[in-house]
Amino acid sequence: DIVINNYFQSITYNSHEPQTWYNLWHVYYSMNKFEQAENSIQKALEIFPESGIYWGALARTEEMLGEKENYRSSLIKAIKYFPASDLNYYVKLVKYDFEQKKYDEALTYINQIIPIYSKYEKSLWYKNDPNWPVMSSNLVILKDFKKKIGEVR
Repeated sequence: DIVINNYFQSITYNSHEPQTWYNLWHVYYSMNKFEQAENSIQKALEIFPESGIYWGALARTEEMLGEKENYRSSLIKAIKYFPASDLNYYVKLVKYDFEQKKYDEALTYINQIIPIYSKYEKSLWYKNDPNWPVMSSNLVILKDFKKKIGEVR
C-alpha cells in the first residue's frame, strides 16, 4: 500500500502525464487488482490514445477480466499504433480469432507479420538478439495456425 500511496502522490502532481498512469497500471496489475489497473491504463489512453504500449497493457488487463471482444479490439489497436510490437500480440490475436472461427481475420494478421519476421530472421544480426528464441518460437506458432486454418477450411 505504501507503493500505491506514493503513486497517488505522484498523480497529484503529474496527472497530465500518461506514464504516471501507466506506472500505476503496473502496480495494480502486479497486485492482481485488474479493475483498478484497467481504470489506470484507460486514463493513460485518454491522454495518449496513439500508444501501442498502453493499448497492449489494456489488452492484457481485459484478458484477465475476461472481456473478450474488448481484448481483441485493444490488441488490434496495440498493433495499429505499434506495428513492430511484441510478436506476442499477433500470436494472441490470431489465437483468439482462430478460437472464434474468424479464420479470414486470423490469416490477415498472420500474413501481415510473417514476412516481417522472416526477413528479420534472414538478417545477419538477429542471432545476437537475446529475444530471438522467443520470437522464433512465436513465428513457428503463427505458421502452425496458418496450417491449421488451411486444414479446417
